[in-house]
Amino acid sequence: MASPTDAAAFNSFIASRSYVEGYQFSDADRAAFAQVTAVPAQADFPHFFRWYVHVANLTRTAFAAPAVMPPAAPARAAAPAPAPAAAGKKGRGGRQQKQAAKVEEDDDDFDVFGDDDEEDETSAAEAKAAAQRRADAAKAKKKQKPAERSQCVFEVKPVDTETDLDALAATIRAIEINGLSWGEAYDKIPVAYGIEKLIISCVIVDELVGVDDITDPIEALEDFVQSVDLATMNR
Repeated sequence: MASPTDAAAFNSFIASRSYVEGYQFSDADRAAFAQVTAVPAQADFPHFFRWYVHVANLTRTAFAAPAVMPPAAPARAAAPAPAPAAAGKKGRGGRQQKQAAKVEEDDDDFDVFGDDDEEDETSAAEAKAAAQRRADAAKAKKKQKPAERSQCVFEVKPVDTETDLDALAATIRAIEINGLSWGEAYDKIPVAYGIEKLIISCVIVDELVGVDDITDPIEALEDFVQSVDLATMNR
């Protein structure tokens, strides 16, 4: 962090910040403020000046001197005093004196402890945005959780002994559903009277595929399939 004793460096440091550390007033601001010996020049160090006025308002610190910190560029030599106005230009000189008095009066009206609602609203908005970013990151991380899968084994009984179970297995494995993956192997188990049943397995994504999504298209092969049952299902 740049020190307030280096006005130019601190002005650049505080340009994108409301406080020295974090999003609210802290001891870091109090310590930095204590190093400032005079009000920074608003024209030369606008961000430093904004921070200084805000911290002074928060701490209700009365700074005694209207002095300003010297600008970045070296001060020029004072111009020679103008010659006294001629008697015929007295009216013009009077107007200039009134304008100078008005400027001085405006300077006296400046209230360093005035309302700083804009700064407070900016800090609140920054804190809210940071909280929203953390919530979005947590939500995205939760969505990255791996999908749950289940392994299913089905028993398919043919309509008669003449049904070609190898061809039936190929037809069943040709069924495509998003979230369904058929196993490479299948088995044929004798039932009775020369009839065999087909044992075929698959893996499904639970959120995408249900058991009925698989059994319905298999049962639709009514010229070859008598029935289909779920034998096992393991998650």
